[in-house]
Amino acid sequence: IKKSILPWRWILLGLCLVSIIIFSYLSFKPTKKIVFQASDDLYVSKLSVADGHSIDDKTQERVQWWLNQKLEHLPAIKVMPYLDNNAVPQLGGNIEKTANGFKVNLTLLPTLKSAKPEKIDLSLSESLSQNLFQNTVFNKSLTQQITGTKAPTLVNDQCSTEVFYNASVNMPTCLLSLSTQYQLLLVKLANVSLSDNDETLALTELETLANQTISNYPKHSMGYEMLASFYNNVGSFELAHEQLVRAAELNQNAISILKALSESYRRQKNYNHSLALVNAIIERESQLAYAFYWKAHDLVALGFLDNAQQLIEEHAIPLSSLEDRVYFFGVNYNQLQDFLNSSQDKSPKSLYYIEKLISDEAYCAWKEPIEDCVEKASNELNSEHQISQWRASALYLKAGKPEQAYKLVRDAPWLSQQGGRLSEGADGLFYLPSYANVLMQLGQEKQANDLLKRFIVFVKSSGQHRIYALPLAEAYALLGQHQNALKQMAQLLASGWLPTAKYQMWPLKENPNLSTISGQWQFLNLLELIENRRALIQLRIDDLKKAQ
Repeated sequence: IKKSILPWRWILLGLCLVSIIIFSYLSFKPTKKIVFQASDDLYVSKLSVADGHSIDDKTQERVQWWLNQKLEHLPAIKVMPYLDNNAVPQLGGNIEKTANGFKVNLTLLPTLKSAKPEKIDLSLSESLSQNLFQNTVFNKSLTQQITGTKAPTLVNDQCSTEVFYNASVNMPTCLLSLSTQYQLLLVKLANVSLSDNDETLALTELETLANQTISNYPKHSMGYEMLASFYNNVGSFELAHEQLVRAAELNQNAISILKALSESYRRQKNYNHSLALVNAIIERESQLAYAFYWKAHDLVALGFLDNAQQLIEEHAIPLSSLEDRVYFFGVNYNQLQDFLNSSQDKSPKSLYYIEKLISDEAYCAWKEPIEDCVEKASNELNSEHQISQWRASALYLKAGKPEQAYKLVRDAPWLSQQGGRLSEGADGLFYLPSYANVLMQLGQEKQANDLLKRFIVFVKSSGQHRIYALPLAEAYALLGQHQNALKQMAQLLASGWLPTAKYQMWPLKENPNLSTISGQWQFLNLLELIENRRALIQLRIDDLKKAQ
């Protein structure tokens, strides 16, 4: 009996071991490797229409928008256009027409070349319940394959295929339908001939649509973008900014949100933030001319005039208004006369703008005591705008307070020993002669002379005579090179230049950096020429005012 029991013990032991091995395998079996590793960038190509299928352009655009807004809301993903540059990870696909709707076929090319491309598809039909199920599966698959997380983060809206085929179909449960309503309201509000009553009704409709969208889809950016648009239209800019920030927290990819938030920061004079957002727009849509214009605009505001001018010329950005031409390239007598004698519309506002530009009253120190101007400039000091320190320092110089002037800008980079550019904004070069003047008044003449000489060499070698022409004349005058200073001033006036308060803190005749030549007859003649030009411009403006 004992002999017969022994084999059964071995059999039972073997079965236990097999069970343990099977259990261990099932319990510790490695999970399926995700083909696509989460990445900051996702390159997306536009959907095409599958061969042998017929889908009209408008339907194709609507399907594309619906897919794009899903991708834009994926967390930690930067959606970039695919530009046929073999960039990965890359998402592309096509649309097929089906009996009851359409099918979207996507192919995800992973970062790793050895990994197998992932296929993702979505079929939508006339059945809302079926579409909701299909969309749920699609959202989960899209989220997992792109971000590497299993929990779907995308809004699951209910859309009928009619919404994609016909824009007039109103379906409040579908984001595409809500977007269409929103765009129609924006077009209506942009109509300058809209009556006050119709405008009020449109704004009420926009506010209602925004609040309903936020209520139904609080994790989607569109409702907050709508509400921001409403607040902007009624002039509540702070509330609009709050909503745009909320929209951007949910969606950092939509061009419309980036554009609106950039404009909001610009309105607040927060140019570093607006510039960062404009750069994000350019990164995604490099052909948008308006983005380069606003980048140049922000560069000027931050003290990078030469970089802005290069950008304007490099991208051939048209400057249609006189205000734009003055903003980027300064005041020019020939330019003003061409405008005044042209057939362009010359409104009272434009004429007043020109009068203010050429008048000495534009200078704070001309109409207010210098101490008040210094206080005003000091109150405007802003670490974001290095130029505010330079301007305030120049006013302290004029007020006879070189110690305070020196304290403000003593740590500014100015020019390096190698003669390089300013590290914090080229516009500091407009104020470099004033800083050198401060050094001279504080007994640091050798340091001042060395700085001025390096500045002259830099301007001559960099070909920036047009921008820094007046500071160059100031540098010559401070170094005692009077003939060079007068020659530079004569060349400046010959180009049509007129002084303005944008980069000069005082009228030309009161410029402390030109005091060594201010009594010479050649300089007095130049001042007389400027006054004659102003008088001629004023006469032309007076004639135009009479004719209006």
